[in-house]
Amino acid sequence: MSGVGKSRRVSKHLGMPVVSVDDFLTGNRRYIEGIDYNRLASVVRVTPQPMVIEGCCLLEVAKRLGEVVDLHVYVRRVTEHGFWHDRDVGEGEMLEYVIRHNRTVARAAQVGFSNLDRDLALYHAEFRPYRSADLVLDLVERPAD
Repeated sequence: MSGVGKSRRVSKHLGMPVVSVDDFLTGNRRYIEGIDYNRLASVVRVTPQPMVIEGCCLLEVAKRLGEVVDLHVYVRRVTEHGFWHDRDVGEGEMLEYVIRHNRTVARAAQVGFSNLDRDLALYHAEFRPYRSADLVLDLVERPAD
């Protein structure tokens, strides 16, 4: 559930600025390769106070920037019955496929994963963000009336 203001609400509550990695995308085909890291680093490094940084593949982004994540929060979209919508990416079939096939992006493309799905599966295979998070928040999505 991107684009609904979760990070902005958290940053407002904490009195911290929010930086969205998506604002630094250059339009490349793959998400992680399409980030303008120089421009992102210039913003992150000149902000003197703690901040909320939000976006996909955040631990990999931080590693490429040479930055340390002080508090890693992983947000899962779940149904009101606790079913994790993106389990196939975070722990399920897509992740296992990528791990079994040596994390090869080309092979993932052969079975029809989108560029973002491939990046997310590769990211989850390497960083295991769901399991390494300091805090896991379940965002419950209720059906519309």
